[in-house]
Amino acid sequence: MIDNIANIDDRIVKLKKKKIRIQTQKAILLMKEAEKIFKDAFSPEITLAVLSDWTTASDSKKKEWTTRSHSFRAVSVSNTRQKTETLDSTALQK
Repeated sequence: MIDNIANIDDRIVKLKKKKIRIQTQKAILLMKEAEKIFKDAFSPEITLAVLSDWTTASDSKKKEWTTRSHSFRAVSVSNTRQKTETLDSTALQK
């Protein structure tokens, strides 16, 4: 019984580490993409501000941004999604 609890605790710790690793990989991809978009004007603060605006924006504002986004770096977005999906599947296999 105690071994089962220890095994469960170990699994929880491993899953938390995996979650942090996946979140870090996604954050790195976001920063790289923002760097491509902003070029010389890039800074981590700008990326965080944009992300913050998205998380606090109204549903109508998000819808407006989403409909306009198709004309802005569509290829890059699909590449980022593919990279994220690849990283996710790789992380899940570990």
